[in-house]
Amino acid sequence: MVELSVIRDLVAIFGVIAGFAFYVWTVRNSEKIRKAEHLLLRFENFNPAYSLAVQDVMSLEWGDSSEDWNKHSPESRANFDYIVFRYNNVGLLLKQKMMAPDARARQ
Repeated sequence: MVELSVIRDLVAIFGVIAGFAFYVWTVRNSEKIRKAEHLLLRFENFNPAYSLAVQDVMSLEWGDSSEDWNKHSPESRANFDYIVFRYNNVGLLLKQKMMAPDARARQ
């Protein structure tokens, strides 16, 4: 027959193992979140350069031919590339599962 002290010791051991596993999971998860937040802060949407780039690109007239692309100024094309680059970086974060698709909505 199993004594009460053996059961108590097993419960304590499993409690320590569960606590350690939860700690490891929390540290790994917080590391991923910290990396994603660091990258997102580098590409924050609410800075003046991004706002000006969006205003510039939105004011352009776009068509279906490559001639329409070439008629825009180099600054406008650079602003377009800047916006695409930023969204590409967010897509990479999503693909690498460093952030959830609804991560910005939770903040």
